[in-house]
Amino acid sequence: MTRLTTTIATIALGIGSVMASSSDSLATKPADRLILNHLDVGLTLGTTGIGVELALPVTQYLKVRTGAAFMPRFSVPLHFDMMTYGGENMTETSFDKAQDLLKSLTGYDVDQNVTIDGKPTMYTFKFLVDVYPFRNNKHWHFTAGFYLGNKKIAKAVNAIEESTTMVSVGMYNSLYDYFTSGRFIDEPLYGDYYIDPDVGDQMAAKFSNYGRMGVHMGNFKDGTPFYMEPGRDGTMRAEAVVNTFRPYLGFGYGGFLDKQKKFAVALECGAMFWGGNPKIITYNGVKENKDDPDYAVDLTRDVTGIKGKVGDYVSFAKALKVLPVLNFRITYNIF
Repeated sequence: MTRLTTTIATIALGIGSVMASSSDSLATKPADRLILNHLDVGLTLGTTGIGVELALPVTQYLKVRTGAAFMPRFSVPLHFDMMTYGGENMTETSFDKAQDLLKSLTGYDVDQNVTIDGKPTMYTFKFLVDVYPFRNNKHWHFTAGFYLGNKKIAKAVNAIEESTTMVSVGMYNSLYDYFTSGRFIDEPLYGDYYIDPDVGDQMAAKFSNYGRMGVHMGNFKDGTPFYMEPGRDGTMRAEAVVNTFRPYLGFGYGGFLDKQKKFAVALECGAMFWGGNPKIITYNGVKENKDDPDYAVDLTRDVTGIKGKVGDYVSFAKALKVLPVLNFRITYNIF
């Protein structure tokens, strides 16, 4: 990453030095070519989101831009089927039996079909250097610089209407652990209330037969199934994570809209390097024989065979080594 950053800075400053040395002294140029004599304020719209920026000329061949952008909030629903797994006598009716068992113990129902909403959360700050290499054509420019942003660029969390189901599944799995581990023998269910050992044995047998509740996301590389479950906070969630520092290279074309050269537009294309493909991390899940139900799993690296729309998103994230940048910019010259 350091080598890439150094290369970008060298490209920008090197090209600018060559262009500046081949021109006459700035003192002999017209007023509109002097250093830092313009300030442009602009609005941007594109794959980095909606943003604002400021731009200043450093020489007649270089311009410095800085600004910020954020991705508008919207949701993409992802649908999953809750199921039971890991039971000793699994059948097609195991989930229904587990559902009835939970209802008899707590009065809560579990919805077998659950929805998780995926949402972008990315925002960025940028520092860019535009290089105008052509003396008689100021429409084209090449850009080098970097973006700084939040690590979590997207998240997926269960929809609000699924909260009851998430809490219910969490309660069921907690009871599963309590009875199948034999903790009921010397540990109260709550407060000072102990379970009768004979009743505890009966409940342990039922839970052992029906298994735990979760969503089968895919398999670990060793073939072990991976199931997502609600965490201790009562949610089922995942996050897309990238580096905070992201070098950038691009090019663009623009021009003025009026004779007074107050308004200008530009279209810019480029690539934001975020250090490999995004990681899609889930902190809730159970691998059989795993003791702690809350641990981090990267769906892009640790899990295979993810199906449906979620699998498509994970495959897309694996291939997305850089973020393609396509931004439209409109600016106004303040002075």
